[in-house]
Amino acid sequence: MAAGGGLGAGRAALLGVVQGPTELLPVSSSAHLRIVPWLLGWDLEDVSAEDRKAFEVAVHGGAALALLIGQRRLIADELRQLDGRRVVVDLREVTFLDSTALGVVVRGIHTVGDRGGDARIVLPGGSARRIFEITTLEGVLPVAPSRAEALTALAA
Repeated sequence: MAAGGGLGAGRAALLGVVQGPTELLPVSSSAHLRIVPWLLGWDLEDVSAEDRKAFEVAVHGGAALALLIGQRRLIADELRQLDGRRVVVDLREVTFLDSTALGVVVRGIHTVGDRGGDARIVLPGGSARRIFEITTLEGVLPVAPSRAEALTALAA
């Protein structure tokens, strides 16, 4: 590969090294994958869009794995403290629910109940609520109009 073009192992490694710290910053962790090559004058035109996207996914996956490994004790401690008997599924920001997602919600609510727990689905309005109305799940599953009401119901 020419010195100015492509994404060789060295360039990929440099972007991977930059990925770790940027993943912890409140900025786009993908931006550096565009900015660093631009600042360094790298010509990535011969790298296909599909390969660039695959590389970006791999770098993000590697960063996530590194964070999980590095924080495994903290994550394990937090998971041990979770109370799986009281669950709130907050769908306030959901704009689309397909049948797969709906199935996951239904199975999750039933699993919590089967284990002796209680759950509430937060559905204040909008398209997610409409799906629950159309499927009549609103009358079958425990729905609350707000997170506060869901938490209050679970605390009772």
